[in-house]
Amino acid sequence: MGSDMQKIAYKRIAYKGIKTHNLKNINVDLYKNGMTCIAGVSGSGKSSLAFSTIAGISKAEYDKMINDNKVDIDYEVDSYDDVIVAIPLKQLNFNVNPRSTVMSYFDLQKFIIYIAGSITGMSLSSFNYNGDGRCRDCQGLGYKLQPDPVAIIEYDKKVCEVPFKCWQNTYVDFFRQLLVAHCNDSGIDSNKRFRELADEEKWNLLYSSGDVKYKFKYKAGGRTRSKTSYYIGAIAGLEKKSDDMFSHNRE
Repeated sequence: MGSDMQKIAYKRIAYKGIKTHNLKNINVDLYKNGMTCIAGVSGSGKSSLAFSTIAGISKAEYDKMINDNKVDIDYEVDSYDDVIVAIPLKQLNFNVNPRSTVMSYFDLQKFIIYIAGSITGMSLSSFNYNGDGRCRDCQGLGYKLQPDPVAIIEYDKKVCEVPFKCWQNTYVDFFRQLLVAHCNDSGIDSNKRFRELADEEKWNLLYSSGDVKYKFKYKAGGRTRSKTSYYIGAIAGLEKKSDDMFSHNRE
């Protein structure tokens, strides 16, 4: 009896072939009356899985019952079984100090530092986030600001249609020509949708810097202009921390 009750209490909810945004054909099982944690680095697809897919499917199934099957979806999945109603909660962060972490917010840092110092024999100052022992990558902030590919890329657009939102501006005609020329020199099919490219091809378009200088005539603001530029990937340009993306492609 106990075993049967346990199976009922933890009935499985299965999602198969999830391809929402940047997720790559993954399968996920959740269990009713259980607790599941989704963890990962920035841009790994946590929100795409939790909100766009899991909560999105539940919302779509509910909407079908009350809106005569007319629903908008933002997920891509092969199949799912036994879904239940989901209630996404708004994410609130009351800790607005960039130098404060979960440990310091709850006054746990001093205990962790004491334990770490006792185990390693290192000085307590070595574990101070804002001291000499701070992370050289994030400078003690606990996080590093960087562009989110999911927010930048329109995965179902063809490369020749400029799938990068940061390039869909006044100079989109220039960027279209730059993309196609770089793809031709790199052996990338610019008629493919960005989703269909191989991983190394995606990386090339997002992060690489070319060594070929191109010259194009393009239309911007109702005028025909001319510009010479190297190729700089969409995210590589954004990481240069300038609001003017076009400035990264000057001669």
